[in-house]
Amino acid sequence: RGMACSVYGAQYLLEALYQQGEADYALSLMTAKSDRSWWNMIQIGSTMALEAWDLKYKPNLDWNHAWGAAPANIVSRHMWGITPAEPGFTKVKIRPQLSQLTFSKIKVPTIKGPINAEHKVINDKHYLYTIELPKDVSGEFILSKGEKSSIYVNNKKVKPVNSSVFIKAGLNKIEIKK
Repeated sequence: RGMACSVYGAQYLLEALYQQGEADYALSLMTAKSDRSWWNMIQIGSTMALEAWDLKYKPNLDWNHAWGAAPANIVSRHMWGITPAEPGFTKVKIRPQLSQLTFSKIKVPTIKGPINAEHKVINDKHYLYTIELPKDVSGEFILSKGEKSSIYVNNKKVKPVNSSVFIKAGLNKIEIKK
């Protein structure tokens, strides 16, 4: 049904889609070009998230509603899946659900320093993630369930434990070869 909810409800819809592994649908909603989209907000002249999707839904809408900016946190927390595993980001979980994106780059600020990550699709059987964790931060990189692949961390073949590989502070290169 597309973005059939309000801008406020979009947060919960997108979260639910990512929690259920529906990354393709979630990405299609965030990049849609219908009248119920963030693209439409830009097209009608907004420089900040609106109170409603369009003037036709609420003629007296406000043009400054942060709650309508769901992709701003959805991209880091759910699309990239970067979340604290322990208080203060001493440990981090990274569970990317990047859908059909062939390239993505993100910088997530934390109290320990920024987490920088990049994703590149080399070809349909080879994916590369480069993840830089701040000093004194370790991470768990969670792979898609049931993925049958060869996994390399910093050019060393590793065997995932419960669909996860573990990374350390500093630069980590994770290659997935199907």
